[in-house]
Amino acid sequence: PSLLLFGGLLALSFAYSASPPSRVEFEDPWVEKKGGFLHPKKWREGRENFTGGWALRHRDSVTVRVTLDEGENRLSLRYKPLQGGTRRKPLPVQSILRGTVDGKLVNVARKIPRDWSRDTFTVEGRGGKREIRIECRRPKPRKGRAAPILVDRLTLH
Repeated sequence: PSLLLFGGLLALSFAYSASPPSRVEFEDPWVEKKGGFLHPKKWREGRENFTGGWALRHRDSVTVRVTLDEGENRLSLRYKPLQGGTRRKPLPVQSILRGTVDGKLVNVARKIPRDWSRDTFTVEGRGGKREIRIECRRPKPRKGRAAPILVDRLTLH
């Protein structure tokens, strides 16, 4: 009986690990990254001990493939500008975040607040895997550096 119970628990754990995640942490190794960097660097191990994420500069992006249900799917993205520069003269927030699903624009965060923010958007699902891409852009080329945008997580509701 105990061997049967152990086998059942083992099968259940494999089924759970194969199920799609409901929360995507952008610093995870399975997330496709084009540019950007981990912030803060000192917490490469034990990430649950800090609030950070993947920092995106102009033209950097993160892409994930997730399984969405049929019908409406709500996704929420948590982000904030990464403080840079000096206390007297911080780097300006000049970037926007663009969200696409299978190449179709679904969300644009134009006004980036100074602290953590969350945007929720709805995606019509047809079931199956979908490609979600979050990209950082500067709407008008300006001289000087701009504050990178720190993307923390994408939650599927």
